Amino acid sequence: MADSHEIKAARRDLGRRLAQLRKAAGHTQHSFARLVQYGRSSVANTETGHQYLDRAFWTRSDTILQERRAQRRLRPRLLVSSGWPPGLRASNQKIYAGTARHP
Repeated sequence: MADSHEIKAARRDLGRRLAQLRKAAGHTQHSFARLVQYGRSSVANTETGHQYLDRAFWTRSDTILQERRAQRRLRPRLLVSSGWPPGLRASNQKIYAGTARHP
């Protein structure tokens, strides 16, 4: 099981990756927030690792970023396995491993 320091570090890494992908897609935090149907401050706090949003946020984010990449044809479309984009999957696995409840 991951300790709280590892979880915080994974959340920061995940947030940084989201910010990189969002910027590469040409979105501001404000425009991206409207698309994912969350507040701008939620996007900002998630990108800095201060807030961790639910799976719906990450699913919407992945969909939007995939669509934008396909439109711009900058690089290959993200491959999604188990519901997470490759760049975000490892960080999410660390986070969920640390928060999973065991009977």
